[in-house]
Amino acid sequence: MRYIQTHPVQLDTDAAENADYDGIAELWFDSQEGMEAVLTSQTYNDVVFPGEKTFLDHDNTLILVGEQFEIIGNHREGA
Repeated sequence: MRYIQTHPVQLDTDAAENADYDGIAELWFDSQEGMEAVLTSQTYNDVVFPGEKTFLDHDNTLILVGEQFEIIGNHREGA
């Protein structure tokens, strides 16, 4: 499992604009069973979920379950 918080930053460019979000939380799992085990665990409910509530509006939170496909990567030879 991996847990990442992404907080918006102010941009000094016209090339991109941030959407009007407070932040993004990413949770990565190896399987659906792993996701279910984590999201129903005591640790998630006692530690992670309360932390999310400090920067997410759970009443208006969107949830997306998906699979990641790398299209373009930044891989260096020998790195």
